[in-house]
Amino acid sequence: STDTCTNNFATMNPLDNHFAGSAFSEGNCKIVTTGGNITYNTSTIGFSSGKWYMEVKLGSSSGEVLGVVRGVATANNNDNKIGNRSDGFGYDYRGLVEGNGSDLGGTFAAFDSGDVIGVYADLDNNELYFSKNGALQNSWTGLALTAGTYFFAVGDNHGSNAATFEVNFGNPVSALSSAVSDGEYGAFEY
Repeated sequence: STDTCTNNFATMNPLDNHFAGSAFSEGNCKIVTTGGNITYNTSTIGFSSGKWYMEVKLGSSSGEVLGVVRGVATANNNDNKIGNRSDGFGYDYRGLVEGNGSDLGGTFAAFDSGDVIGVYADLDNNELYFSKNGALQNSWTGLALTAGTYFFAVGDNHGSNAATFEVNFGNPVSALSSAVSDGEYGAFEY
């Protein structure tokens, strides 16, 4: 592992799990949500400047949503998907992107089991990008973020189905077919 005292990778935060009721494994990098709540879990490291990236490999499910949330990252009820509040931006399995509680439009592909979704947060320029299997979505146009501290988030958008996520912040829990480096310490699929 390249996670050391001076090079730390985020994981998903099992303490931010009150409404989600998710099961954590693989060093808190594999999340399985319950079928009852529409809510999310957040990363252990927040960021307010710089460029940040995470990949999420999707397991067998329907109803996934992932993205970023701003501020103190705590889902405040059990019917609260990413992007539905004024402090989040979420990309869901149908190819819809929401921010601040409304559909942001744009061209985003639907995704399903086995896909790898990338979330790029550029807080030097206050932009957010999503990719599907290495292809940037929305014709390379970033979504506008406001200043603040953000956390990566994953969750489900379907009250009757569970979702499975394998998150990678640079220290993957499963083998990668391409093992692309970030140029420093992390390894990613794309």
